[in-house]
Amino acid sequence: MLSSYPHNHFLETDAMLLEFADDLDNLTGGSSSVGDNSGSSSQPPTTLIPRRRA
Repeated sequence: MLSSYPHNHFLETDAMLLEFADDLDNLTGGSSSVGDNSGSSSQPPTTLIPRRRA
């Protein structure tokens, strides 16, 4: 049990990461044409300002 649990947990985490990557891909591809201008122009400045201050 002890030896199989961590391995099993890792596989579950890996699957979750893959699903998350899929969702991210869908969000990027789906809203790329719709929110590319508004999203792209709004996000970089908001992301860059806190990073430069920190």
